Amino acid sequence: MRGLPLLAILCAGCSIGRSDVAEKARTALIGAPKSEILQCAGVPDRTMVQDRVEYMTYDNEQTGQSGLTLPIIGGGINLVGDEYCRTTFAMVDGRVRSLSYAGNTGNMLGSLAMCGFTVATCVDDRKKEKAAMERPH
Repeated sequence: MRGLPLLAILCAGCSIGRSDVAEKARTALIGAPKSEILQCAGVPDRTMVQDRVEYMTYDNEQTGQSGLTLPIIGGGINLVGDEYCRTTFAMVDGRVRSLSYAGNTGNMLGSLAMCGFTVATCVDDRKKEKAAMERPH
């Protein structure tokens, strides 16, 4: 029972970190070429083209079996439950114009936690690329 508070803190850190990554992606990935998104996020689950805008949607789900409920008098607080995120990149002329999220995207510890899984590698790759370009040769 002593490990429960530590486990709750660790879970909170993961959710908050992934949520932050998802939020950063909304600006960090603007202008990224389609090839880069395919490389870091993989092949999308769905695509659609409308009015010269290509929409690439990625689904990420976590259901049922895992969860953490902190017991309190009269019930509990579910920290992790059924969550999913639909991450959609809007591409114009082969580059990211916008990024949006939909679904039950997180929990009380990180509102976009589930979305961070899809974009984390993309954000990291962009950060590394930017750092490499800023290094003196």
